[in-house]
Amino acid sequence: MESTKFLDDVSDINFTTRIYCIINNITEIPKCKICGNNTMPNKKDQKLGWNEFCSDKCRKSREILSLEINNKLKDYDWLYNQRIKESILKNQSN
Repeated sequence: MESTKFLDDVSDINFTTRIYCIINNITEIPKCKICGNNTMPNKKDQKLGWNEFCSDKCRKSREILSLEINNKLKDYDWLYNQRIKESILKNQSN
């Protein structure tokens, strides 16, 4: 219990979650990948440990961002222009 004391302020933490933290060397509440807020343990599948995001809003934000990134990477004209801009900037700094 001492090694998972950081969970004491979180509501609805069960023993399985504490064991998961001990086994996986988690010493603080994981943070959301988008906004940095605390996340919660995965209630649907405790073997998955903690959620990556604090809310559906952040999860959807990540999905939209991933879609935008994938679309950019498929846009060869955009990639070509980015490469040219990078090359120009690199040559100007030398």
